[in-house]
Amino acid sequence: MTFDTNKLVDWQTAGYTFLPYAEPVAPGQPARRAPAPPPPPPPPPDPRVLAYQLFKDLQQQVPQQQISIGPMKWDEIIVKVPQWLSVNDPGAQTASLTFRGVSVTMTTRLESVDWTMGEPKGDPDQGATDPATVSCDGPGEPAPPIATLPEDAKTWAPPCGYTFRWRSIPERTGGSGTWPVRALVHWNAHWEANTGDQGDIPLQRTAQTAVKTWELRVQLVNDPNYNQPPPTR
Repeated sequence: MTFDTNKLVDWQTAGYTFLPYAEPVAPGQPARRAPAPPPPPPPPPDPRVLAYQLFKDLQQQVPQQQISIGPMKWDEIIVKVPQWLSVNDPGAQTASLTFRGVSVTMTTRLESVDWTMGEPKGDPDQGATDPATVSCDGPGEPAPPIATLPEDAKTWAPPCGYTFRWRSIPERTGGSGTWPVRALVHWNAHWEANTGDQGDIPLQRTAQTAVKTWELRVQLVNDPNYNQPPPTR
């Protein structure tokens, strides 16, 4: 077999173009095409995005903190007598969120409290201003009634406590006559997802109060009816 190369330009391309399937219809009726396939489902959400959405809702359940100092009243605290420190704690708060097959569970807990006690670490009469601090795990415990405590205050041992050393006289406190007490409360929101992801989101709350501290001085006298002067501030 031989080919005339001079005739190749006269060849025509042969083939077939496939058209979308159309169901048979009655004469005169428009053709009906097959329905388009449904779009693919959206990808699953990022569990971290769900965790932060859950955190925004759950943090509203974390209370405003309130400070408790005792067993003495805030304006009757005696120096060199241990005092209990605590903040209110409603306990662990838990919530869950599920979206497109991804579930996230989050639990918030109060972990620790950093206390700033107002009075300085050093001698305020020598210009010391750096405030004393205390750090405690957990919220601390409210003070028991003073009547239930031992008479010897030196044996008092609060799990989270502080012993003031300086009287809060106006000359030491900028004229206020009180020591400002501040609590920085550390919460943590731990989350876990059914995808195996997990993480922690920190949360902080603050609370403030003030205390007035006094000093007791013991004076021995022979006369039991002797009028003892009031304690000095």
